[in-house]
Amino acid sequence: WFINDSHQLRVSFAETVARPDFRELTESPFVDPVTDAITVGNSGLVPTDIEHRDIRWEYYPSSSESISVAYFEKEFLNPIEIVLEPGETRRQRLQNALGAENRGIEVEGRKELAGLTSWRWLDRITVAANFSIIESEISLDPEQALSVTNTNRALQGQSEYIVNVQVEYTDEQRGIESALVFNTYGERIATAGLVGNPDVFEQPFNQLDLIVKKTFEPGLEMEFKVRNILDESIQFTVGDEVFREFKKGVGASLSLKYSFF
Repeated sequence: WFINDSHQLRVSFAETVARPDFRELTESPFVDPVTDAITVGNSGLVPTDIEHRDIRWEYYPSSSESISVAYFEKEFLNPIEIVLEPGETRRQRLQNALGAENRGIEVEGRKELAGLTSWRWLDRITVAANFSIIESEISLDPEQALSVTNTNRALQGQSEYIVNVQVEYTDEQRGIESALVFNTYGERIATAGLVGNPDVFEQPFNQLDLIVKKTFEPGLEMEFKVRNILDESIQFTVGDEVFREFKKGVGASLSLKYSFF
């Protein structure tokens, strides 16, 4: 609904499906590439059906600036979760829960700094950010509830908050585009506990990336990226104890591209 030239309201409904991949359907153990944990698939996994419902108000002060506030809900049927194998502390497997619900609020904005001060270099800077608060709840069938340690918990892998901030610098005369990107998320269940084993939690992690792009002439472009500048430790905890800890390291890349057309 286009209320006027600056304001609009969106209401949407969608249905999607998330299917297990071949590796998740095999009973053979494999090493999870993200957590480095030994994981056992499940040939009985079924796809997850997801309903999305949201309402969003958007305001556009200018053609390049925006503010939006949204309320969203997601309903999952047969969500796939990672759980600890009974009697194990480092071995995990996949299973379907009966259902789950997510609901939350997202605030998003984009603002140019041009004209705010007498410093001319600020005219080339744009700041964009979004912040989400999410409430999540899992539903288990009676058989699962007998073996799961914590039946009243959030959906495995879902944080209570997510924050993304991006600062962009653009100099069209010199052909320079750059962005400093920061994101973080709240504590989340990495692996749900079974048969008395407690849930394993992944602690908040802050990531900072830098991207710089330089155009020398039409068709010739160089791009430099640095990923995970802060190189913080990724921690998994059980209660107050650190269950596992590692670093992903800092990654950098330089690429040169030429387009003939």
